[in-house]
Amino acid sequence: MTEHSDKTIADTLDANVWTFAKTMPQNPHYWAPRKSWVGEVSFDNMVMHIRANGYVQRYGRTDYLCLNVGAWKYWTMGAPLPMTRLINRCAIKPNDMEDAIT
Repeated sequence: MTEHSDKTIADTLDANVWTFAKTMPQNPHYWAPRKSWVGEVSFDNMVMHIRANGYVQRYGRTDYLCLNVGAWKYWTMGAPLPMTRLINRCAIKPNDMEDAIT
């Protein structure tokens, strides 16, 4: 993966359109699809960055690799890269802010 600055990562994430996941109101979060991804960091490179630099967080019975950037936590569903279609995000809790890329 091409190396990108923290600012470029954050700017690319901010540049995308995030849709509220209304089918999961018990887990409020947003998603951005591969097919409409924009920004200096490609979708594949962003997925690889999240997975390479993230931390493990359990949700239900599944572990996810999450990455905090600014006030948001980002993750994917863990499918192989060519099959990954979404990047998810949710607001992070204040106690998680110390790990955020700003």
